[in-house]
Amino acid sequence: MRTLITIFLLCLTSFGWAQTKTTTTSAKAPAKTTAKADKVFIGKYDHVSCGEHCSVIFIGDKGKEYDGFAKTDEISGYKLIVNHETNPEYLGKKFKVWYFMEKDPDGGFDHITITKVELQK
Repeated sequence: MRTLITIFLLCLTSFGWAQTKTTTTSAKAPAKTTAKADKVFIGKYDHVSCGEHCSVIFIGDKGKEYDGFAKTDEISGYKLIVNHETNPEYLGKKFKVWYFMEKDPDGGFDHITITKVELQK
């Protein structure tokens, strides 16, 4: 009798007549960011470094180098990256830079993501 019930249930499942509950989970949830997490520094636009992604490098007032990930070539209306190169128009100019630290979900390097820049006079 058990064998008949098992065969019957297998038939129902294989033909889709029985509903089975399946759950899927993503490997990693996307990182959440909020404007409240933004930090600010003032630094001079130094250069751009491009590989798989482009980073915009600023030198802070105390000589600290800030290597910030740029999601686009243009940030807040300032085209800081031109053809994967440094834009000479802004070279050495001071910017106020808003950023947040983003953790690498794969355990690699944490990085700065630039959210906004403002040219200083």
